[in-house]
Amino acid sequence: MVVFQHHSLDTFCQLKQQGKIAGIESKWQSNLGDCMTTVFPDIESVPTPGGLSEWNVEQIVEPNSDVVIAASQAPEDAM
Repeated sequence: MVVFQHHSLDTFCQLKQQGKIAGIESKWQSNLGDCMTTVFPDIESVPTPGGLSEWNVEQIVEPNSDVVIAASQAPEDAM
């Protein structure tokens, strides 16, 4: 899955689903802080195919992600 919403990323990590995350939003560190490296040690190596408003579709589909989690305030043209 690719997660473009930092609260969802935090929730998936609390549910110990880090191994299913194939991409994350580019500003995860400024939104969640360095503490994420404690609960998700490999987070810095996870691809960042975009953020809230701009997505790289090729990078999203590359790992064969079957789910993309987006924030409700994402602009329509980003989807």
